[in-house]
Amino acid sequence: MQYLGGKFRIAKTIVPIMESFRTPGSVWVEPFMGSCNTLALASGDRIGNDIDYELVSLYQKCTNEGYQPPENVDKDFYLKVKENPLDYPPELRAFISIGCSFAGLKWGTFASNKKGESYSQQARNSLSRKSKLLKGTKFYSKSYQDLDIPPKSIIYCDPPYEGSAGYTVSFDSVKFWNWAVNKSLEGHIVWVSEYSCPLDIEPHWSLSTVSTLAQYKQKKVIEKLYLLTPGAEFQLSSY
Repeated sequence: MQYLGGKFRIAKTIVPIMESFRTPGSVWVEPFMGSCNTLALASGDRIGNDIDYELVSLYQKCTNEGYQPPENVDKDFYLKVKENPLDYPPELRAFISIGCSFAGLKWGTFASNKKGESYSQQARNSLSRKSKLLKGTKFYSKSYQDLDIPPKSIIYCDPPYEGSAGYTVSFDSVKFWNWAVNKSLEGHIVWVSEYSCPLDIEPHWSLSTVSTLAQYKQKKVIEKLYLLTPGAEFQLSSY
């Protein structure tokens, strides 16, 4: 299932890089789990969190309760759910609003193309595959700041990127980076995906790729992965 900012293209590359720094018995924690592309590939004990409770409900029910979203969703039903969201359960709202929207932009544009491909079927198949890999994951829906994180965890953060469009809730990137630094000082290994970083560190890994911003429009970007090691000192500057 596509999701705005999801790491589908690079998940298989970056997860092994991050796990190579993982200590035995540590918990893999994602405060911004999104479409779970990286969470599904991580091993061991895992915690997935997202402030979007509808999205969390979808993955929770698919993974732990065997929920199956509809195979085919047409534009009329898409608009019906959009106009009357409270008439439908949160897991269905998440599937319709994200899985059936172009590029995973929640309630953006109904996903369709000239070939007549079923985006809902693709999203359903993707959820089915990931749900099998996510068995045993603990899911939560709260602010990243309120998430209880076990000692000496490995934390992977894929927050809304600084200056990016398309998110329904404003995001304070400076506050986030302060939180990330504090977590590293507490003894956690912290990884952050972003295009830029206000700390005096170089990216641990980077890759030139494309980002879909709107229907039929793409932009070249450089994905970067930053590492905050436990106990290291960082100087926080403004963007």
